[in-house]
Amino acid sequence: MAYLFMMILFLYIGNKQKGYVSGAFYIISLVAFVKGFTIHPMLFGIITAVFVVLIIIGMNDGEAKRKKEFKAWLAKDNRSTYTVESIDDSFEQLSGNLKYSGDAVPFGRAEFFVNSFDGSDGEVLAYSPIRSLIDSQLREYGVVMTTRGIGFAKQVSLDQKTGEDVVESVWIPYSGMWRVQNNDKFSVNYQSLVFSTSIEDFPNVDFEGLVNDLNKVIESGFTRDLYTGVFDQFAEKHELQELSNIQLNVDKKINYINKASHDSNVDLHINEEGKRISQGLATFSGIVSNNNLQNIQINQMVNGAQGHGVAAEYANSVHDGGYLTKSILTGQDNAKHGADRLSFGNKVQVKTSLNGGNSSIKLSFGEGKYQYGNMPTEVPKDQYAKSLEYMHNKIASGDVPGHTNPADARLLVKKGPYSTNFYRNVAKAGTIESVYVDTLNAVQLSLPAAGLTFVMQYAVARWNGQDQQIAVKQAGYAALRTGAISTGIILFASQTAKTQVVQKYATKFAATSLGKQLGFIADPKTIGKYAGGFAVVAITFGPSIVDSLRGRISVGQLVKNSVVGAASIAGGVAAGAAVGSVVPVVGTLIGGAIGGIAASTVAKKVMDNFIEDDAKEMFQIFKEEFIDIVMATGFSEKEFGQVIELTFQNKKMSGWLKDMFASGDARLYARDEIVSSAVTSILQERSSISNSEIIDAYQIAENEFGIAD
Repeated sequence: MAYLFMMILFLYIGNKQKGYVSGAFYIISLVAFVKGFTIHPMLFGIITAVFVVLIIIGMNDGEAKRKKEFKAWLAKDNRSTYTVESIDDSFEQLSGNLKYSGDAVPFGRAEFFVNSFDGSDGEVLAYSPIRSLIDSQLREYGVVMTTRGIGFAKQVSLDQKTGEDVVESVWIPYSGMWRVQNNDKFSVNYQSLVFSTSIEDFPNVDFEGLVNDLNKVIESGFTRDLYTGVFDQFAEKHELQELSNIQLNVDKKINYINKASHDSNVDLHINEEGKRISQGLATFSGIVSNNNLQNIQINQMVNGAQGHGVAAEYANSVHDGGYLTKSILTGQDNAKHGADRLSFGNKVQVKTSLNGGNSSIKLSFGEGKYQYGNMPTEVPKDQYAKSLEYMHNKIASGDVPGHTNPADARLLVKKGPYSTNFYRNVAKAGTIESVYVDTLNAVQLSLPAAGLTFVMQYAVARWNGQDQQIAVKQAGYAALRTGAISTGIILFASQTAKTQVVQKYATKFAATSLGKQLGFIADPKTIGKYAGGFAVVAITFGPSIVDSLRGRISVGQLVKNSVVGAASIAGGVAAGAAVGSVVPVVGTLIGGAIGGIAASTVAKKVMDNFIEDDAKEMFQIFKEEFIDIVMATGFSEKEFGQVIELTFQNKKMSGWLKDMFASGDARLYARDEIVSSAVTSILQERSSISNSEIIDAYQIAENEFGIAD
């Protein structure tokens, strides 16, 4: 029993001591424990049970010890040393340990952040924000300081697939804070718990200074008086008031902004994908343009003696609807007595003479006989009447094999949609007639690209969770954009191929050594081919180059856009040529679109690892300024929705982000030109209070409260 008593005694003393003394007593008690085993097994069992109980007591003694120290701290008799002025000074010192303090604090953002903590309270003093790892998430992380406590929030991990994050968030009040330490971690002691966090998680906080300044505040008695309620009486006596949110519920504001940020981020992503779809399809407008130019130029529309005749074949086919209605050119093989074109699938011979009268229909006769059997001949509409009369007479004279009834003249003479002079001008560049027909042709050739864009853009929008009606609108807009770009490329190429000046210089270039080395042939077909390619390059790279020269995007963004654009062209040309060899026109567009978009997607993914998009950074800045301004306003729910419509949901957002970059001070531009402008416009819609209403209000107050003059 003596050994049992000795072990208990020394173990108890060891728990009450510290450092080496405690260790020594533990060793002595362990010796007593071992000695007890050699004396008697039953005694050993008793000693073991007691030993375990005392160890458990020792483990819990740390918490008990902390509670005891807290109780002693709470019972200090010395009076608190702080005053109203000293509290302000202490808070000013504390604030200096965070990134933003005083007037530099973005109060709207800080208030937004404070309200994410349970139990948060007080007026914002300082803020050290950290951006979310999720681009579309409006919430910030970091540290915020108020007159009542400090909030810490960090993203612990992020699931790249789901986009969901694990967050650690805690609010540590000043009330009851009695000791702060900064060893490997920042630690704050309360009565029954210790808050601690790694200082590496919050790099924009001076923890050494924060610990020193917090301990000074503790020494002044401020945190103790908060805990006991003494400070509340003091504050009431000195009329110290804190800010409170009395406008639109903060939770509703947060929900509004989070949804608006997410939707806007999705819209920007969909718009970006839409531009790449349009770019990929527009690339093949050049290829389609080349095929088209080969058909209309190979017979020398521009420089040939019969250019007006080729122009008539081309104009009439376009007028009928082109390949969309099986109205295409077929006479490029120059087969004897073959059809010049198909009109809605029917073979047609086209004859155009500039001499007027019946000169055009006469070209269909050889050696006095009609050469085309039952195939009708199409003539300019101003020559139709005389051509019909001529054919009537020829049938009556027996000069039209297979026809004896003069009434068949109407079957063999077809009225063209345009006049003789119209066809003359179609062969020239820059005339109204030429631009009209080329534009109509370009629109027809661009319809597949526009249709494909609609389908692909709609799919992208829906895959990104977009509402169906909005997805339809976005797809429609993208289709119009693609159609316009494609039409522009084909029109440019067609007009360029007809330009005499271009052909003149192309001929000179072909004669140079460089031209010979490149195998350049200065005929209309080649000119059209290069014109289409040049237009594709201009459309692909031109906007980014212009934006870069205007300072609306960075050089890095220019390089990134150029790499992605080049990949789109290269990948699309290869795929378009492969599919187009099997299925002409539409097959070229489909194959090219898929190849171009796939290649540009891969290129962008690779470039994202090296160069971050300007828009991504600008959007983050915009969101921060929006929160900072709008969260502090007294907007009603309706007005809050209106300001979101004017900003996040504005179709100009993509352009605004470039304007922010170009301004040189993106934050100031976002604040003044976008957010403040929207806020001001909403405030101006509020009904003004007239002087008579103010007088009436004064009179009511006078009667109600007995206000004296």
